[in-house]
Amino acid sequence: MGIFLASLLLAGCSAGEVSSHEVAESVAKEITCPEPAKKEYRAWGKSGLSVGCRIDHGPFVAIENGVVSIRGQYEHGQKVGRWITYDKEGNVYDETDSADAEKSSPVDED
Repeated sequence: MGIFLASLLLAGCSAGEVSSHEVAESVAKEITCPEPAKKEYRAWGKSGLSVGCRIDHGPFVAIENGVVSIRGQYEHGQKVGRWITYDKEGNVYDETDSADAEKSSPVDED
């Protein structure tokens, strides 16, 4: 995210101007998100940027190069149910169940 913001700053400002991105970056340092929320930057208006806390909840789909890459579900910030990962042609590459992943986690038995 930092590299992305830095490139926006370089591309969007002329000398002496303060951009929305610079202000948002400064304000973002003051924002602390409670678990399981995550800090999120979003486009706002025609050239603005908003900063806030977000909790993933509901269906999740990631798309890359016009193809679904990941499909799953969040509930209050936690992965739940079946998560499917697809290859670049859209074929199922991997399937995991969040409950199975928790059960199969290595546990120290010292």
